[in-house]
Amino acid sequence: MAEVSSKKFVSYQKMHFDRRVKEEVSVRNGEKVLHLMHNPIKATDAKERLYLEPDEDFYRAVPIDEFIEKALARLEKIDEIYAKK
Repeated sequence: MAEVSSKKFVSYQKMHFDRRVKEEVSVRNGEKVLHLMHNPIKATDAKERLYLEPDEDFYRAVPIDEFIEKALARLEKIDEIYAKK
């Protein structure tokens, strides 16, 4: 596996993408690391992967306003409990 800095990756993107077909390439930016794997796919496959149907977790999701309202109410209850002690 080859490891390159983010600056070198940006400067030589084509070379690193071509290299990725033969071996894994890791791009490091400080503590963050991005791994480019050996999994070449066609552009049409990539387009299909971008548009996924919502799953059951999506339909169980709570709107952010409702979530914040409930979270604040719970925090107020916690504050009341600790204030009594």
